[in-house]
Amino acid sequence: MSRSAPEIQEWMIDRLSRLTGTARQEIDPAKPIQNCGLDSVAQVVFITELETWLDYRFQGHAMNTLTSVEMLAAYLAKETQK
Repeated sequence: MSRSAPEIQEWMIDRLSRLTGTARQEIDPAKPIQNCGLDSVAQVVFITELETWLDYRFQGHAMNTLTSVEMLAAYLAKETQK
C-alpha cells in the first residue's frame, strides 16, 4: 500500500513524539531526526516500526543521507509507490 509524503510525515512525527516524549508541535520536520533525541534503541524501534508500517525495507544508507522527517517522508512516498 502506498502512502503520501504528508501521511508518512505525520506518522513519523507521531512516533518520534511517542519515543522521545517530545510534544508533536516541537518536532520540526525540516530539522535532522537526530535532533529529536532518539537514543540508539529508540532509533532501531523507530526504523523497525516505520519499515513494518510501510512494508518497506531500507536499502543502503537512506537514513544517513535523508536526515529530516520531510526528506525521508518524500523519499519513502516515492519508493513505496514502485
